[in-house]
Amino acid sequence: MTIVTLVHRYHGPMRRLADKGLIAIICCSILWTVRPMDVAGVVCLLVAVTSGASFEYVRGTARFLGPAALLVIAFALPDVGCATLPVAAYDLATTGDERGDMPLTALWAIRLAWVIPLAVAARTPGSAGTSLIVGIGLACLAATLLSRRTKTTLVQDGELHVLRDSLQEKIIQLDTKNQELVQASDEIIHGAALMERARIARDIHDNVGHLLTRAALQAEAFQVIHAQEPVIADEFSQVGATVHEALDSVRDSVHALRDESIDLATKLNQLARNSSVDDTVVEITADDAVPAEVAACFTAVCKEALTNAARHGHATQAHVRVTEYPALWQLVVSDDGDVSTLSDVDQDTLLDRLAAHGMGLRSMQERIEALAGTFRVSRRSGDDHGFTVFASIPRRNA
Repeated sequence: MTIVTLVHRYHGPMRRLADKGLIAIICCSILWTVRPMDVAGVVCLLVAVTSGASFEYVRGTARFLGPAALLVIAFALPDVGCATLPVAAYDLATTGDERGDMPLTALWAIRLAWVIPLAVAARTPGSAGTSLIVGIGLACLAATLLSRRTKTTLVQDGELHVLRDSLQEKIIQLDTKNQELVQASDEIIHGAALMERARIARDIHDNVGHLLTRAALQAEAFQVIHAQEPVIADEFSQVGATVHEALDSVRDSVHALRDESIDLATKLNQLARNSSVDDTVVEITADDAVPAEVAACFTAVCKEALTNAARHGHATQAHVRVTEYPALWQLVVSDDGDVSTLSDVDQDTLLDRLAAHGMGLRSMQERIEALAGTFRVSRRSGDDHGFTVFASIPRRNA
């Protein structure tokens, strides 16, 4: 239940009932100053209280039975019934607010209907004194103005609560978007760092590795040339050994740097953002870092699966999940693409039929099987749309 609903359901009626209670006390005070309270006065007061309460909680035209009863009592018992007219005037003052098609003249004729029994009471000999009629009339006017003012205040309160709810919702949405932007920014920065590591590893391999390899070959060549000079040949042998040791160290460093440049979570999130499938969700459940070979394989398979989902299945949603198990790494890519053209194909021949469409499935299968893994494509169970690409790689081969 929203705040606005609570305000209209509880705060509004309670505030109007408080106004009516104050009006009833004022009317009773005016009446008691000119005559003692008797049974008729008590009955009229109870009817006024009941009418005021029912008007706030009864819906439809039945709610106007209370004010009408008060007007009838004022006609029948003008000497004491007039004391209930301010309560009726308070309720009648808001008549027609829910309808915009009522003529203004008829609207205010209903709102000021309390004037008629009050005028009748004033012309009835011995019914009430002039001071009582004037006091009741002023109380009715005050009740009318108070009712309109309370109505306006409640409407403004409701509008303010609606505005506050709207602003609060926008703040929550902005916070969510801000968190998404911060996460995307962090992923972009991390991705740029990984790309820089890969570039450095590539440059070291292409430049420094090439120079060291050439130096090693030169040392071996000079060793052969000076084979008849044992001292010089031994020195070139030591130089060659040092160069080979440096080359092995560079290779180890390049491999380590290249492995560090492959972060599966970053790669998959980048694929999801750049995918043609509008709604792509990535979920990774892994306590340990995914090995570089597995990460590279899963990245290639996921990229091909998302491309197929968008190009061939016209999918609008996809879910990528990577899960770590004690014995294996698992990748599952599911989508909601169109499978109507393959509805009559059994599971055993589904992969062959899909591969015949040039969807790169054989390439994905070869990547997975190169790491002693398992690859499978199936239709989503219990659904008329979508495929599921399943791949698993044993941890012992990672």
